Amino acid sequence: MENNERLYKFIYPNSNDQLLKLSGSDLCRLFDLTNTSHLELRNRLGVDKSVTFGLEIESESANKSQIKKLITEMDIENVWCVGSDLSLNDGIEVKTGIMTDEEETWKDVKQVCLIMDKNSKIGNNAGGHVHIGSQILGDDTNAWINFIRFWGVYENIIFRFSSGEFLTHRPHEERYSKPIAKEFLSQYGNLNSKEKNLYFLLHKFRCQDNRDFAVNLKNVICYDPKTLKNKNTIEFRCPNGTLNPVIWQNNVNFFVKMLNYFKSSKYDSGTIDRRYRLIKKQDLSLKDYNEIYLDQMLELCDLVFDNNLDKLYFIKQYLKSFEVYNGKDDYIDTKRKIFTE
Repeated sequence: MENNERLYKFIYPNSNDQLLKLSGSDLCRLFDLTNTSHLELRNRLGVDKSVTFGLEIESESANKSQIKKLITEMDIENVWCVGSDLSLNDGIEVKTGIMTDEEETWKDVKQVCLIMDKNSKIGNNAGGHVHIGSQILGDDTNAWINFIRFWGVYENIIFRFSSGEFLTHRPHEERYSKPIAKEFLSQYGNLNSKEKNLYFLLHKFRCQDNRDFAVNLKNVICYDPKTLKNKNTIEFRCPNGTLNPVIWQNNVNFFVKMLNYFKSSKYDSGTIDRRYRLIKKQDLSLKDYNEIYLDQMLELCDLVFDNNLDKLYFIKQYLKSFEVYNGKDDYIDTKRKIFTE
């Protein structure tokens, strides 16, 4: 791939350049090369084997019996559950078992996506929920606090990224995956010092009995790092449905690396505080999340990722060739080919 070679000569993938410090001309060059390059499914993400995750792959207008037959015939180590979801239009939901970052994992994801792509399609209602085992944060209260504050100030960036190959969030996002940044920041701002303990935090930020937020913490039931229970997860509900395995992998990569960042000594509270002051002045709503916030996106990449390759994958999925949803096209018509499976 000639364009990939040009991209990797311009910005070495294993280095960790501070993108926000690049000159305007270098950024233009970077965006142009990223847009024309082919970023493919990776064999592994380099995630520690203690990190577990699971996917909920939804699609509509599905040939359910054929999908179930073909997935059942696959040689998959952990059983994948094939079922229905009443929120879908003649749809199907395929849930993975507990997964880790192995080459076979991503081969299975690719194969299941291929089966579903041939026998169904992404419609208005399909989501792409990602579960990350909550042992990644464990009983580290400061890490949970960092998570709440970070999400509160970067939710607009995360939403555009997690819209995948679409220019906008799915039509029923407000119902099934409503933004939670304002709730997080408001609840956090009202905490007193005695309330900043793990039990109170998780009780406070489960948002009563409603799981239909961009981040669902209701499944977090224990904090033992050795426990691998199916429901002991942080659920990210904001991603759009997709049958592109590269996007599934890219979403997992971001959420895992983001959560790891909250435990890191490199967590930059000063930058988060400054970003909070800016966000408060903007008072963003869900429709604003479709817009491109270039400096904020680069800032997030520099904070979360420790290598340029991860940053390039994030940038490509976030920018989508700098196209912005105009509010006129049908949701399905806003789909763009940003990754080739």
